Amino acid sequence: MAKQAATRILALACLVLAVAVVAMVLLGGGEGSYSIAARFADAGQLVKGDLVEVAGRRVGTVSDLRLTDDGLADVVLDITDDSIKPLHEGSVAAIRTVGLASVTNRVVALEPGPPEGAAIADGGVLPLSQTRGVVDLDVLLNSLDGEVRKDLRAIVREAAGVFAEPAPAQVNAGLAYLHPALSQTAALGAEIVRDQDALEQLVRTGAEATGALASREEDLGAGLDSAASALRQVASERAALGDLIDRAPVTLRQTDATLGRLARALPEVDPVLRDLRPAVAPLERVLRQTVPVARDAEPAIAAIRALLPEATRVLRRLPALDRAASPALASTTTALRELLPIVAGLRTYGPDFIGGLFNGFGGAAGGTYDANGHYVRISLQGAPSSLPGLLPTPDFSFPSNGYRTGVTARCPGAAEEPNPDGSNPWAPDPSLCDRADDHAP
Repeated sequence: MAKQAATRILALACLVLAVAVVAMVLLGGGEGSYSIAARFADAGQLVKGDLVEVAGRRVGTVSDLRLTDDGLADVVLDITDDSIKPLHEGSVAAIRTVGLASVTNRVVALEPGPPEGAAIADGGVLPLSQTRGVVDLDVLLNSLDGEVRKDLRAIVREAAGVFAEPAPAQVNAGLAYLHPALSQTAALGAEIVRDQDALEQLVRTGAEATGALASREEDLGAGLDSAASALRQVASERAALGDLIDRAPVTLRQTDATLGRLARALPEVDPVLRDLRPAVAPLERVLRQTVPVARDAEPAIAAIRALLPEATRVLRRLPALDRAASPALASTTTALRELLPIVAGLRTYGPDFIGGLFNGFGGAAGGTYDANGHYVRISLQGAPSSLPGLLPTPDFSFPSNGYRTGVTARCPGAAEEPNPDGSNPWAPDPSLCDRADDHAP
């Protein structure tokens, strides 16, 4: 009996000790109590004892609700988690709902401010600009007009048909298939919550982005209207979209084959691209010069466009001109081909022609000079019989002495006396001239 009594006393002592420990944990304030007041325009059906959370983790409770002189609600938040004490300037408190709509499903979600901000002292106040209220379901429904409520009731009625048989079995089968994805999603959520600082930064950035979007409400409305119009246009092309979807598998197979060939070609292209690197900088300079050149070319292009109608009319006449000119050009080509040997033979007689023209009709002149300057010596040329009776007539008769007739094939350069170096007369082709008709030796 004594042993049983001792056992009971020991068990009772352990129970009292456990209750004391639990009381210290639940009621203790850590290193010290810390509370602030969050000022809301509407307390949103908060009650004492509601939780205060940071990223879904409990950090305190709502200890009191007070009405301010200007009709606002001060919600006193007792913070028991030492890791976030004290809060800093820039902290935001928001009332959130969890689970189904009820009076006891409210929590206060805290978003601590950056650590570099000033600390908020015990008993401090988060102003109205740093709190976010909650929109209750009944308030939301009351804001809808009659037409929207009617459409909402129609959606609810149609939703009942969506979940009629065999939809439940199909949903269950879908959930079975989704189980791995849901497990991975849960693991992803755990990883996200694990990095608290990164999550807070993401939440702050999201809040800033949301605020920026809210400030452009009219632009967003216009964008939604445009998107709705675009979707209506897409819906009006159902047949074309269906045809596109039918052809998509073949197109995707061809694309896959093309990408495979491209993958095999890329290793071959890489050396070419490396070799092209030195040409990139000059090409960039060329492209930079191309822009002003193209800009300066705009007037010329405009003038060319103005000439296009006239050019079109001219080009339309070219076929008729071609039909008329082709035979003439063919005949001219044949004539020039046959004339070419004659021109080649006459070309070498050019100096003889020029010398005969100027010496025969202009006489012989010599351009010489002395100390007085340039002077011209002019000589009279003629036959012995040019001045009859004034000069003695040689004792020979024309053309027996010194004169020849029938000279018709003299070589080029034979109009002048032969040079000692033998450069004239010149006979490149024996069939072109007869050396016997040149000057007698």
